[in-house]
Amino acid sequence: MSKQTGILLPRSAIHFFVSDKATEKMASELELDWRFSRIGVDVMEGNVSEAIAFYQDKPSPDLLIIETETIDKSFTDMLDDLAGVCMAHTSVIFIGPVNDIPLYRKLIDMGVTDYVVRPIKTEDMITIIANTLIDKLGTSESRFIPVLGAKGGVGTSAIAELMGFLMADKVKEKTVLMDGAGGWGALRISFGINPVMQQVEAVGVATNSTQEEVEQLLYPVSERLKVMACGGDPLLGVTMNGVEMEALVNRFMRTNPVVIADLSNAQSEAKYIAIARAHHIVLVTTPFVTSLRNSRRIIKEITDLRGGSGSIPVSLVVNMQGAAPGAEVPVKDIEETLGIKPTAIIPFNPKLFNSIIAGDKKLIQTKDGVKILESLNPIAKAIWGDYEQRGKNSKSAGSGGLNSLKGLFKKP
Repeated sequence: MSKQTGILLPRSAIHFFVSDKATEKMASELELDWRFSRIGVDVMEGNVSEAIAFYQDKPSPDLLIIETETIDKSFTDMLDDLAGVCMAHTSVIFIGPVNDIPLYRKLIDMGVTDYVVRPIKTEDMITIIANTLIDKLGTSESRFIPVLGAKGGVGTSAIAELMGFLMADKVKEKTVLMDGAGGWGALRISFGINPVMQQVEAVGVATNSTQEEVEQLLYPVSERLKVMACGGDPLLGVTMNGVEMEALVNRFMRTNPVVIADLSNAQSEAKYIAIARAHHIVLVTTPFVTSLRNSRRIIKEITDLRGGSGSIPVSLVVNMQGAAPGAEVPVKDIEETLGIKPTAIIPFNPKLFNSIIAGDKKLIQTKDGVKILESLNPIAKAIWGDYEQRGKNSKSAGSGGLNSLKGLFKKP
Protein backbone atom coordinates (compact mmCIF):
# COMPACT_ATOMS: atom_id res chain seq x y z
CA MET A 1 0.00 0.00 0.00
CA SER A 2 1.46 3.36 -1.05
CA LYS A 3 1.67 6.44 1.17
CA GLN A 4 -1.11 7.99 -0.92
CA THR A 5 -3.56 5.10 -0.50
CA GLY A 6 -2.75 4.25 3.12
CA ILE A 7 -4.72 7.13 4.62
CA LEU A 8 -8.32 8.23 5.06
CA LEU A 9 -8.99 10.38 2.02
CA PRO A 10 -10.22 13.98 2.42
CA ARG A 11 -13.89 14.91 2.26
CA SER A 12 -14.96 15.25 -1.36
CA ALA A 13 -17.53 14.24 -3.94
CA ILE A 14 -16.95 11.88 -6.88
CA HIS A 15 -19.38 11.27 -9.74
CA PHE A 16 -19.07 8.34 -12.14
CA PHE A 17 -20.77 8.15 -15.54
CA VAL A 18 -20.42 4.54 -16.73
CA SER A 19 -21.76 2.23 -19.43
CA ASP A 20 -19.94 -1.04 -18.68
CA LYS A 21 -21.27 -3.34 -15.93
CA ALA A 22 -17.76 -4.23 -14.71
CA THR A 23 -16.90 -0.54 -14.39
CA GLU A 24 -20.15 0.10 -12.53
CA LYS A 25 -19.34 -2.73 -10.10
CA MET A 26 -15.82 -1.38 -9.54
CA ALA A 27 -17.16 2.14 -8.86
CA SER A 28 -19.76 0.84 -6.42
CA GLU A 29 -17.11 -1.10 -4.48
CA LEU A 30 -15.29 2.14 -3.64
CA GLU A 31 -18.02 3.14 -1.19
CA LEU A 32 -17.25 0.03 0.88
CA ASP A 33 -13.55 0.87 1.25
CA TRP A 34 -12.52 2.44 4.59
CA ARG A 35 -10.46 5.10 2.86
CA PHE A 36 -13.63 6.43 1.19
CA SER A 37 -15.68 6.73 4.38
CA ARG A 38 -15.87 10.54 4.01
CA ILE A 39 -16.26 10.62 0.23
CA GLY A 40 -19.63 10.79 -1.49
CA VAL A 41 -19.60 8.47 -4.52
CA ASP A 42 -22.47 8.67 -7.04
CA VAL A 43 -22.56 6.20 -9.92
CA MET A 44 -24.77 7.04 -12.91
CA GLU A 45 -25.32 5.45 -16.27
CA GLY A 46 -24.11 7.52 -19.19
CA ASN A 47 -21.18 9.04 -21.07
CA VAL A 48 -19.88 12.51 -21.93
CA SER A 49 -23.20 13.62 -23.45
CA GLU A 50 -25.16 12.64 -20.35
CA ALA A 51 -22.60 14.35 -18.12
CA ILE A 52 -22.90 17.60 -20.09
CA ALA A 53 -26.68 17.50 -19.82
CA PHE A 54 -26.56 16.63 -16.11
CA TYR A 55 -24.37 19.59 -15.13
CA GLN A 56 -26.36 22.18 -17.04
CA ASP A 57 -28.22 22.98 -13.83
CA LYS A 58 -26.23 21.09 -11.17
CA PRO A 59 -22.77 21.78 -9.65
CA SER A 60 -19.99 19.46 -10.77
CA PRO A 61 -18.12 17.44 -8.09
CA ASP A 62 -14.50 17.53 -6.96
CA LEU A 63 -13.74 14.59 -9.25
CA LEU A 64 -15.67 13.51 -12.35
CA ILE A 65 -14.92 10.09 -13.86
CA ILE A 66 -16.52 9.34 -17.24
CA GLU A 67 -16.45 6.13 -19.22
CA THR A 68 -16.43 6.51 -22.99
CA GLU A 69 -16.94 3.94 -25.72
CA THR A 70 -15.66 6.24 -28.47
CA ILE A 71 -12.33 8.03 -28.64
CA ASP A 72 -12.60 9.60 -32.10
CA LYS A 73 -12.94 13.28 -32.99
CA SER A 74 -16.60 13.32 -31.96
CA PHE A 75 -15.47 12.51 -28.41
CA THR A 76 -12.80 15.20 -28.14
CA ASP A 77 -15.11 17.74 -29.81
CA MET A 78 -17.50 17.41 -26.85
CA LEU A 79 -14.87 18.34 -24.28
CA ASP A 80 -15.31 22.07 -24.80
CA ASP A 81 -18.98 21.69 -23.88
CA LEU A 82 -18.03 19.58 -20.84
CA ALA A 83 -15.57 22.25 -19.71
CA GLY A 84 -18.30 24.84 -20.06
CA VAL A 85 -20.54 23.13 -17.47
CA CYS A 86 -17.81 22.00 -15.03
CA MET A 87 -16.83 24.16 -12.08
CA ALA A 88 -13.25 25.40 -11.79
CA HIS A 89 -12.29 22.97 -9.03
CA THR A 90 -13.43 19.83 -10.88
CA SER A 91 -10.83 17.27 -11.99
CA VAL A 92 -11.81 14.92 -14.82
CA ILE A 93 -10.68 11.36 -15.52
CA PHE A 94 -11.77 9.31 -18.55
CA ILE A 95 -12.03 5.53 -18.75
CA GLY A 96 -11.65 4.37 -22.35
CA PRO A 97 -11.80 1.13 -24.36
CA VAL A 98 -8.26 1.00 -25.71
CA ASN A 99 -4.74 2.16 -24.91
CA ASP A 100 -4.16 5.16 -27.17
CA ILE A 101 -0.99 7.13 -26.38
CA PRO A 102 -1.67 10.04 -28.78
CA LEU A 103 -5.15 10.45 -27.27
CA TYR A 104 -3.73 10.31 -23.76
CA ARG A 105 -1.22 13.05 -24.56
CA LYS A 106 -3.89 15.18 -26.21
CA LEU A 107 -6.21 14.87 -23.22
CA ILE A 108 -3.46 15.75 -20.76
CA ASP A 109 -2.50 18.74 -22.89
CA MET A 110 -6.14 19.85 -22.84
CA GLY A 111 -6.22 19.70 -19.06
CA VAL A 112 -7.76 16.30 -18.34
CA THR A 113 -6.31 14.72 -15.20
CA ASP A 114 -5.95 11.16 -16.51
CA TYR A 115 -7.06 8.60 -19.09
CA VAL A 116 -7.18 4.94 -18.06
CA VAL A 117 -8.09 1.79 -19.97
CA ARG A 118 -10.73 -0.66 -18.83
CA PRO A 119 -10.99 -3.13 -17.28
CA ILE A 120 -9.53 -1.39 -14.25
CA LYS A 121 -9.06 -3.04 -10.87
CA THR A 122 -10.61 -1.43 -7.81
CA GLU A 123 -7.26 -0.96 -6.06
CA ASP A 124 -5.80 0.70 -9.17
CA MET A 125 -8.72 3.12 -9.30
CA ILE A 126 -8.26 3.86 -5.59
CA THR A 127 -4.63 4.79 -6.28
CA ILE A 128 -5.61 7.10 -9.15
CA ILE A 129 -8.35 8.78 -7.10
CA ALA A 130 -6.10 9.13 -4.03
CA ASN A 131 -3.33 10.73 -6.09
CA THR A 132 -5.81 13.14 -7.64
CA LEU A 133 -7.56 14.21 -4.44
CA ILE A 134 -4.37 14.58 -2.41
CA ASP A 135 -2.60 16.48 -5.18
CA LYS A 136 -5.55 18.88 -5.29
CA LEU A 137 -4.68 19.76 -1.67
CA GLY A 138 -1.02 20.15 -2.52
CA THR A 139 0.05 17.42 -0.08
CA SER A 140 1.38 14.71 -2.40
CA GLU A 141 4.93 15.06 -1.11
CA SER A 142 4.02 15.91 2.49
CA ARG A 143 3.96 13.65 5.52
CA PHE A 144 1.59 13.98 8.47
CA ILE A 145 3.02 12.34 11.62
CA PRO A 146 0.92 12.30 14.80
CA VAL A 147 2.68 11.41 18.07
CA LEU A 148 0.38 9.50 20.42
CA GLY A 149 0.95 8.41 24.02
CA ALA A 150 -0.28 5.13 25.48
CA LYS A 151 -1.28 7.13 28.56
CA GLY A 152 -0.48 10.38 30.30
CA GLY A 153 3.03 10.93 31.60
CA VAL A 154 4.88 8.71 29.11
CA GLY A 155 6.77 11.61 27.51
CA THR A 156 4.66 12.14 24.37
CA SER A 157 5.34 15.88 24.10
CA ALA A 158 9.08 15.41 24.56
CA ILE A 159 9.17 12.83 21.76
CA ALA A 160 7.04 15.08 19.53
CA GLU A 161 9.48 17.91 20.15
CA LEU A 162 12.44 15.71 19.22
CA MET A 163 10.61 14.45 16.13
CA GLY A 164 10.32 18.06 15.02
CA PHE A 165 14.08 18.57 15.30
CA LEU A 166 14.73 15.20 13.67
CA MET A 167 12.71 16.09 10.58
CA ALA A 168 13.90 19.68 10.36
CA ASP A 169 17.60 19.37 11.22
CA LYS A 170 18.46 15.80 10.26
CA VAL A 171 16.12 15.07 7.34
CA LYS A 172 16.30 18.77 6.41
CA GLU A 173 12.63 19.19 5.54
CA LYS A 174 10.47 22.19 6.41
CA THR A 175 8.50 21.05 9.44
CA VAL A 176 5.52 22.36 11.40
CA LEU A 177 5.05 21.10 14.95
CA MET A 178 1.51 21.53 16.26
CA ASP A 179 -0.19 20.77 19.57
CA GLY A 180 -3.68 19.31 19.78
CA ALA A 181 -4.26 20.09 23.46
CA GLY A 182 -5.25 23.77 23.47
CA GLY A 183 -4.42 25.43 26.78
CA TRP A 184 -3.14 22.13 28.16
CA GLY A 185 -0.44 21.87 25.51
CA ALA A 186 3.18 21.55 26.61
CA LEU A 187 4.99 22.45 23.40
CA ARG A 188 4.50 26.21 23.65
CA ILE A 189 5.87 26.07 27.21
CA SER A 190 8.86 24.01 26.11
CA PHE A 191 9.72 26.54 23.41
CA GLY A 192 8.89 29.59 25.53
CA ILE A 193 6.15 30.74 23.16
CA ASN A 194 3.44 33.17 24.19
CA PRO A 195 0.25 32.03 22.45
CA VAL A 196 -0.96 34.52 19.88
CA MET A 197 -4.53 33.16 19.84
CA GLN A 198 -6.78 30.30 20.78
CA GLN A 199 -6.93 27.20 18.62
CA VAL A 200 -10.45 27.91 17.40
CA GLU A 201 -9.21 31.27 16.12
CA ALA A 202 -6.26 29.55 14.45
CA VAL A 203 -8.64 27.24 12.60
CA GLY A 204 -10.48 30.26 11.25
CA VAL A 205 -7.21 31.78 10.03
CA ALA A 206 -6.13 28.50 8.42
CA THR A 207 -9.46 28.12 6.66
CA ASN A 208 -10.15 31.63 5.44
CA SER A 209 -6.92 33.64 5.35
CA THR A 210 -3.92 34.25 3.12
CA GLN A 211 -0.68 32.33 3.39
CA GLU A 212 0.97 35.38 4.95
CA GLU A 213 -1.64 35.39 7.74
CA VAL A 214 -1.23 31.62 8.23
CA GLU A 215 2.52 32.11 8.67
CA GLN A 216 1.78 34.40 11.61
CA LEU A 217 0.42 31.36 13.45
CA LEU A 218 3.87 29.77 13.36
CA TYR A 219 6.80 30.55 15.64
CA PRO A 220 10.19 29.98 13.94
CA VAL A 221 12.47 27.80 16.06
CA SER A 222 15.18 27.09 13.50
CA GLU A 223 15.73 27.46 9.77
CA ARG A 224 13.29 24.66 8.97
CA LEU A 225 11.26 24.13 12.16
CA LYS A 226 8.19 26.15 13.14
CA VAL A 227 5.82 25.61 16.07
CA MET A 228 2.15 26.56 16.07
CA ALA A 229 1.97 29.52 18.45
CA CYS A 230 -1.50 28.79 19.80
CA GLY A 231 -2.85 27.55 23.08
CA GLY A 232 -4.38 30.53 24.83
CA ASP A 233 -7.56 28.46 25.26
CA PRO A 234 -9.25 28.19 28.69
CA LEU A 235 -8.09 25.08 30.51
CA LEU A 236 -11.69 24.10 31.22
CA GLY A 237 -12.78 24.80 27.66
CA VAL A 238 -13.12 22.34 24.78
CA THR A 239 -10.01 21.56 22.74
CA MET A 240 -10.22 21.35 18.97
CA ASN A 241 -12.30 18.60 17.40
CA GLY A 242 -11.49 16.36 14.46
CA VAL A 243 -12.74 18.73 11.76
CA GLU A 244 -10.69 21.59 13.21
CA MET A 245 -7.62 19.38 13.52
CA GLU A 246 -7.90 18.38 9.89
CA ALA A 247 -8.39 21.97 8.72
CA LEU A 248 -5.10 22.99 10.33
CA VAL A 249 -3.26 19.91 9.05
CA ASN A 250 -4.51 20.43 5.49
CA ARG A 251 -3.43 24.06 5.46
CA PHE A 252 0.01 23.44 6.94
CA MET A 253 0.66 20.55 4.55
CA ARG A 254 0.19 22.77 1.52
CA THR A 255 3.55 24.42 2.09
CA ASN A 256 5.40 22.14 4.51
CA PRO A 257 6.71 18.66 3.68
CA VAL A 258 6.29 17.53 7.31
CA VAL A 259 3.54 18.25 9.84
CA ILE A 260 3.89 16.68 13.29
CA ALA A 261 1.02 16.73 15.81
CA ASP A 262 1.41 16.16 19.54
CA LEU A 263 -1.81 14.35 20.45
CA SER A 264 -1.30 14.20 24.21
CA ASN A 265 -4.43 15.69 25.83
CA ALA A 266 -6.15 16.03 22.45
CA GLN A 267 -9.83 15.11 22.10
CA SER A 268 -10.54 11.50 21.13
CA GLU A 269 -12.24 12.73 17.94
CA ALA A 270 -9.15 14.70 16.97
CA LYS A 271 -6.97 11.65 17.66
CA TYR A 272 -9.25 9.52 15.50
CA ILE A 273 -9.01 11.87 12.52
CA ALA A 274 -5.27 12.34 12.98
CA ILE A 275 -4.61 8.59 13.07
CA ALA A 276 -6.82 8.01 10.04
CA ARG A 277 -5.03 10.72 8.03
CA ALA A 278 -1.52 9.85 9.22
CA HIS A 279 1.24 8.78 6.87
CA HIS A 280 3.17 7.49 9.89
CA ILE A 281 2.28 7.19 13.58
CA VAL A 282 4.67 7.42 16.54
CA LEU A 283 3.31 5.59 19.60
CA VAL A 284 5.04 6.39 22.89
CA THR A 285 4.80 3.95 25.79
CA THR A 286 6.73 2.86 28.88
CA PRO A 287 7.82 -0.68 29.78
CA PHE A 288 5.11 -0.97 32.43
CA VAL A 289 2.08 -3.24 32.21
CA THR A 290 -0.53 -0.45 32.20
CA SER A 291 1.12 1.39 29.32
CA LEU A 292 1.71 -1.78 27.34
CA ARG A 293 -1.90 -2.90 27.78
CA ASN A 294 -3.06 0.45 26.44
CA SER A 295 -0.52 0.22 23.63
CA ARG A 296 -1.85 -3.16 22.59
CA ARG A 297 -5.40 -1.80 22.51
CA ILE A 298 -4.30 1.27 20.56
CA ILE A 299 -2.44 -0.81 17.98
CA LYS A 300 -5.52 -3.02 17.55
CA GLU A 301 -7.78 0.02 17.12
CA ILE A 302 -5.39 1.62 14.63
CA THR A 303 -5.31 -1.62 12.66
CA ASP A 304 -9.12 -1.81 12.62
CA LEU A 305 -9.46 1.88 11.76
CA ARG A 306 -7.14 1.53 8.80
CA GLY A 307 -8.94 -1.37 7.20
CA GLY A 308 -7.51 -4.30 9.12
CA SER A 309 -4.21 -4.18 7.26
CA GLY A 310 -1.54 -6.47 8.63
CA SER A 311 1.08 -3.77 8.19
CA ILE A 312 0.41 -0.39 9.79
CA PRO A 313 2.83 2.54 9.70
CA VAL A 314 3.55 2.68 13.45
CA SER A 315 6.90 3.29 15.15
CA LEU A 316 6.93 2.25 18.80
CA VAL A 317 9.03 4.30 21.23
CA VAL A 318 9.58 2.72 24.68
CA ASN A 319 10.44 5.53 27.08
CA MET A 320 11.77 5.45 30.68
CA GLN A 321 13.48 2.09 30.51
CA GLY A 322 15.15 1.37 33.85
CA ALA A 323 12.84 3.51 35.98
CA ALA A 324 11.79 0.47 38.03
CA PRO A 325 13.64 -2.62 36.78
CA GLY A 326 11.75 -5.11 38.91
CA ALA A 327 8.36 -3.86 37.71
CA GLU A 328 9.16 -3.55 33.99
CA VAL A 329 8.31 -5.89 31.16
CA PRO A 330 11.61 -7.03 29.60
CA VAL A 331 12.38 -5.59 26.18
CA LYS A 332 12.45 -9.05 24.62
CA ASP A 333 8.83 -9.58 25.73
CA ILE A 334 7.47 -6.25 24.52
CA GLU A 335 7.56 -7.22 20.83
CA GLU A 336 5.75 -10.46 21.61
CA THR A 337 3.18 -8.62 23.72
CA LEU A 338 2.43 -5.88 21.18
CA GLY A 339 3.13 -7.61 17.89
CA ILE A 340 5.55 -4.90 16.75
CA LYS A 341 9.21 -4.37 17.50
CA PRO A 342 10.20 -1.20 19.39
CA THR A 343 11.87 1.29 17.08
CA ALA A 344 13.59 3.17 19.89
CA ILE A 345 14.20 2.46 23.58
CA ILE A 346 14.98 5.50 25.74
CA PRO A 347 16.63 5.10 29.16
CA PHE A 348 15.08 6.68 32.25
CA ASN A 349 16.79 10.02 32.89
CA PRO A 350 14.94 12.04 35.57
CA LYS A 351 17.71 14.60 35.94
CA LEU A 352 17.48 15.47 32.25
CA PHE A 353 13.73 15.81 32.13
CA ASN A 354 13.45 17.65 35.45
CA SER A 355 15.93 20.17 34.06
CA ILE A 356 13.81 20.55 30.94
CA ILE A 357 10.62 20.98 32.98
CA ALA A 358 12.36 23.64 35.08
CA GLY A 359 13.16 25.52 31.88
CA ASP A 360 16.93 25.45 32.35
CA LYS A 361 17.57 24.11 28.84
CA LYS A 362 15.77 22.83 25.80
CA LEU A 363 15.92 19.09 25.30
CA ILE A 364 17.91 19.38 22.08
CA GLN A 365 20.52 21.55 23.83
CA THR A 366 21.65 18.72 26.10
CA LYS A 367 24.08 15.91 25.35
CA ASP A 368 21.59 13.27 26.48
CA GLY A 369 18.84 14.92 24.42
CA VAL A 370 20.99 14.62 21.30
CA LYS A 371 21.53 10.93 22.09
CA ILE A 372 17.78 10.41 22.29
CA LEU A 373 17.39 12.26 19.00
CA GLU A 374 19.85 9.89 17.36
CA SER A 375 17.93 6.90 18.71
CA LEU A 376 14.85 8.17 16.83
CA ASN A 377 16.68 8.18 13.51
CA PRO A 378 15.17 4.81 12.41
CA ILE A 379 11.75 6.51 12.48
CA ALA A 380 12.97 9.07 9.95
CA LYS A 381 14.19 6.28 7.71
CA ALA A 382 10.89 4.43 8.06
CA ILE A 383 9.12 7.58 6.82
CA TRP A 384 11.54 8.88 4.17
CA GLY A 385 13.74 5.91 3.30
CA ASP A 386 17.47 6.57 3.03
CA TYR A 387 17.07 10.33 3.36
CA GLU A 388 20.80 10.82 3.95
CA GLN A 389 21.41 9.99 0.28
CA ARG A 390 18.83 12.42 -1.03
CA GLY A 391 20.97 15.47 -0.36
CA LYS A 392 19.36 18.57 -1.73
CA ASN A 393 17.15 16.71 -4.16
CA SER A 394 14.23 16.37 -1.77
CA LYS A 395 11.00 17.78 -3.11
CA SER A 396 8.80 20.28 -1.37
CA ALA A 397 5.06 20.10 -1.21
CA GLY A 398 2.65 22.37 -2.99
CA SER A 399 4.44 22.84 -6.31
CA GLY A 400 3.38 21.62 -9.73
CA GLY A 401 0.90 18.79 -9.61
CA LEU A 402 -2.38 18.51 -11.41
CA ASN A 403 -3.47 22.10 -11.01
CA SER A 404 -1.07 23.20 -13.73
CA LEU A 405 -2.79 20.80 -16.16
CA LYS A 406 -6.36 21.78 -15.50
CA GLY A 407 -6.60 24.57 -18.03
CA LEU A 408 -9.55 23.10 -19.87
CA PHE A 409 -11.75 22.61 -16.85
CA LYS A 410 -11.40 26.05 -15.37
CA LYS A 411 -13.94 28.69 -16.19
CA PRO A 412 -12.49 31.91 -17.64
